[in-house]
Parts: sequence; C-alpha cells; structure tokens
Amino acid sequence: MITALTTLLHPLSWHQIIKINLTIEVVMKVHVCELLFIAFLTSASFFGWVFGSRQCSADNIAAVREKIATVAKKYVGSTHWCYACPSGHGRNTNKCNYFVYDIGLEAGAKMPKRVFSLRGGPVGASEGGWGKASSLSYWKRVSSPQPGDIVAAHKNNIYHVGIYVGNGETVSANSVNVGRNDWPYCPYPKYYDILYWRYTG
Repeated sequence: MITALTTLLHPLSWHQIIKINLTIEVVMKVHVCELLFIAFLTSASFFGWVFGSRQCSADNIAAVREKIATVAKKYVGSTHWCYACPSGHGRNTNKCNYFVYDIGLEAGAKMPKRVFSLRGGPVGASEGGWGKASSLSYWKRVSSPQPGDIVAAHKNNIYHVGIYVGNGETVSANSVNVGRNDWPYCPYPKYYDILYWRYTG
C-alpha cells in the first residue's frame, strides 16, 4: 500500500512523500489500537473482570461485617473503655462510641469521625452520631440487625451505642467494662428509637 502511494505521489518531493507515508502509518496504527480496545471491551474477559471485581468487593465487605462481631466478642470483660479509664477523651467520660470505633477499625472497616467539632475523634452515640444522624460515611441505616451492625438507642435522651452479635445480643462498653447482653431489647430499663447501621465500605 505504501509503495503504491509513493508511485502516485511521484511529483512530490521525497520529504513530502515520507511525511505522508508516516502519517498514514500512524493513522493505521491508531485504528488498529481502537479496534483492539473495542474487542477487549466487548469480550467476556472484560465483563468478567468488571463484575468479578464487584463481587470481590462485596465479599470483602461481608467479611468485614462478620469480623466486627467477632472482634467485639473478643473484648467482652475488658475495662479499656470503662468510664474511669484514660482511653478515648480521658477519665470520667463515656466511651461506648470509642469502643465501636476501635472495634470497627480493628476489623478493617472505615469508621465515621466527628466533623466541625473541637473534640474530634469518632462520631458520638447521640447528636450527629449513631443515634440521631440521618446518614454516616461508609454506613447505611437498615431496618433489622445482622451480626456486625451498629446499634444505637436512648433512655431518657441518654444515648448508648454497641455492636449487634446475633441472637438478640449486643456487645458494648458500659461504665465498668465491655458487656454482652440483651441491650437494648431488655424490657427494663426501656430503650427507645433503636437504630441499626450496616457497613457498606
């Protein structure tokens, strides 16, 4: 093809002919690359790569949810997040939100943090946090719990947050230690406005 074009363009200078030949070669290579790219996009391997990646991501998120419950149960009895302990924001502070935050991080989840707050740190159990927020980064509200979900509720507008581990039980940090029980489903004291949050990655 190049030789034929050279014969047709004989009256032109060799520099012009070489320039035209190079241009034709570049255009041909570009079209070949485009055709190869289109073939890849329409191939089964491309669709397998896209949907396979999505499935892998979904599997990873599900594994993180299960791990949140597993890690939470590991700390039952721990006093690290107790009211008098120096962790979190310091001694004589409630740390149920710090427990949830630390467990989530250890399990590999992305955890929401306070915004526009001088205190910083993880979101709380009430205002702007697990108990009242309409949305939180990396998490979504759900209507019923599964192991690894975050649970928040209040008693007389005093909020508490923990981790659902299955069979109607949660794990959370109280004033003394980390406990595993039927909060907030116990009949007394009565807790209200129970919210569930599920990790979405």
